[in-house]
Amino acid sequence: VFVKENPLSPYIFLLCAEGLTELISQTEREGFLKGVSICRGAPAISHFFFADNSFPFARANMANCMVLKDILDTYERASGQQVNFQKSAVCFSKNVQRGDQLMLAQFMGIPCVDHHSQYLGLPMVLDKKKGASFNHLKERLWKKLQTWKGKLLSGTEKVILIKVVAQAIPIYTMSSQFWWNSSTKNKKIHSMAWDRLCAPKEEGGLGFGNLHAFNLALLAKQGWRLLQNPDSLITRVLKAKYFPTRSFLETAVSPHASVVWKSLCEARTVIIQVSKWQCYHKSINLIHGDSREWNVTLLQNVFFPEEVMLICSIPLSLRLTPDMLVCHYDIKKSMFTVKSAYHVARSLHSSTGRASSSNLDVVARNWSLLWKAIVPARVKTFWWRVIFGILTTKANLARKKVSLDEECMLGGGPVESSIHILRDCPFAICAWRSSTLSSSRWNNDAHSPKDW
Repeated sequence: VFVKENPLSPYIFLLCAEGLTELISQTEREGFLKGVSICRGAPAISHFFFADNSFPFARANMANCMVLKDILDTYERASGQQVNFQKSAVCFSKNVQRGDQLMLAQFMGIPCVDHHSQYLGLPMVLDKKKGASFNHLKERLWKKLQTWKGKLLSGTEKVILIKVVAQAIPIYTMSSQFWWNSSTKNKKIHSMAWDRLCAPKEEGGLGFGNLHAFNLALLAKQGWRLLQNPDSLITRVLKAKYFPTRSFLETAVSPHASVVWKSLCEARTVIIQVSKWQCYHKSINLIHGDSREWNVTLLQNVFFPEEVMLICSIPLSLRLTPDMLVCHYDIKKSMFTVKSAYHVARSLHSSTGRASSSNLDVVARNWSLLWKAIVPARVKTFWWRVIFGILTTKANLARKKVSLDEECMLGGGPVESSIHILRDCPFAICAWRSSTLSSSRWNNDAHSPKDW
């Protein structure tokens, strides 16, 4: 029945997986199989299932291995599925002697490895050197960028390519070098900070994804799940290990903590910014918690006698709803989203700063005139460069100490600036005069392209 053409195959597979889960759980409840705990007080973990892959955990002794092998044999007879030992591996703790490791692995018929390297293309174990763990992704994507030959693409085509395809690049450096036609051997001028390019279009950026902010947003989503699902397995494990007596938002970060936990704690600033407490019982201090009756003594100290009588006439509910942490960015549903967390993370780590709301509205209206103009996309990108003054003019090259010659090679002006090549150069004047625009529309005394 486990064939691709059979539409019931996925459901039958899930039923079989549930059967294997019950076999392991029953054996664990009976005390024949012991799961693994990462610390005292943490729940014991006996297995993880994902798709058609299984990750059982057990004590490194012969008794647990015999029980685990018996479970796999029972599952094989019941479902008809057989474990592929050629693609399986067993990993032991460092506290288990090497001789015991080889003996138990030989009994199970599974090769022994020091640690599982990768799963679904990602490292299963993260050490302190995260760069080394993900270096293969960087090399693979950098080769793809080289094959795309970024310098043969226009600015608009690079924007689309970075947003749609290359945004999966693990570090911003590769996207930045691709946009500016730069490389390790042939370095080019980066005329604008990458954070500025990652700003939304209504703020003058190109809307590239800030990968650091996006990573913080995803981490904040995981941290939000810890707060909203206190009974989940991951929450109980992390709470027993790192914050047994305090809240996730309040606990201090140990320098000896794991990379995963430090990363989650780094995203707490984002969670605090997007969330607030929704209080269901703001008058809880006026009520006796044990008897669920009004605290008349406290009421008499705060209110007038007539008001005390009216308050005491209000019936109290026997159900006490706890306060909730909600996301104030989503007004309708109060739900935490990665999108809202990303905007907060980008604003927290942006080097451009934040203007007032009125200024932002004015800036957004001005930029919308450019991005909504009915002209080719490359024209919009060109004028975006003009407004920021990052055209490759001789004046800009001289400012970057690349060239000492600032004179316009076509004549008509001592300095080849952006405003000169667009308005004051004789060739530009001829082009404007041959257009249908009146001279008052382009011939003025503005000193910069933005004012012009």
